[in-house]
Amino acid sequence: MMREKHDLKFADALMHWSVRPDLSCDYLSPAWLDFTGSTPGQALGDGWSRGVHPEDLARFLDRCLRAFDERQPFEIEYRLRRHDGEYRWVLDRAVPRYARDGAFLGYVGCCIDIDDRKHAEDELARSLERERRLRVVTDYFVERRSK
Repeated sequence: MMREKHDLKFADALMHWSVRPDLSCDYLSPAWLDFTGSTPGQALGDGWSRGVHPEDLARFLDRCLRAFDERQPFEIEYRLRRHDGEYRWVLDRAVPRYARDGAFLGYVGCCIDIDDRKHAEDELARSLERERRLRVVTDYFVERRSK
């Protein structure tokens, strides 16, 4: 029972969406709407794109268009504006969807907030760089002393 509640809580955190073949959004889950603070009227169609960070939008659209052209699943990390105005990193994964007759219907996907993970990765990279620099300086002085 506890596991089921955990699974349901996790599933509720996933921000589901679907788009038509023209990239117009036709569904956004309550979790997506809650996260962004958008109403369906604001976000459906192409309104969802206003939440993507301006520095990430071109890369996001390029990745989507290539996947659409190839009818391939895709995954991308980008920043999405949260209801409080803060941009948070999300991981977005999507797969093409088809009608029973094989007609392409667009994509269905979901994204999840990975902002904490991204910040931890950045801090780890900074720490590793500091360690590398310290090692270089230490090696230099050890080498000089041994001469």
